[in-house]
Amino acid sequence: MMSISRQVENVDLLRLEELINTQAIIVADFWAPWCAPCLSFSEIFSQVAQEEPDIHFAKMNVSDAPPEVMETLGIMSIPHLMIFKQGVAVFSEAGSMPYAVLKDLIQQSRDLVIS
Repeated sequence: MMSISRQVENVDLLRLEELINTQAIIVADFWAPWCAPCLSFSEIFSQVAQEEPDIHFAKMNVSDAPPEVMETLGIMSIPHLMIFKQGVAVFSEAGSMPYAVLKDLIQQSRDLVIS
């Protein structure tokens, strides 16, 4: 059986908003190149993205984003992970996480019913 691997898409705010409004589930990683924990989490994030081709994975470099954007999203520190399902933020938390935790969050997001 052939699997389709998906790369992580680097996004700006406009593209992120577009994805949130058009994709069933978006997993977004907010990071910066000078942030060591961000770089180590990036490897886990990319690995999980390869294993979950039906989910859209996006990364946003906060170095390029105006501070008011981060404030609007409620991001105070990085790395910061957000998961959106059907346009609704269903998870938002700062800090790196292990592979198994990220996989579990994605499964919980899949199972979540948005009414």
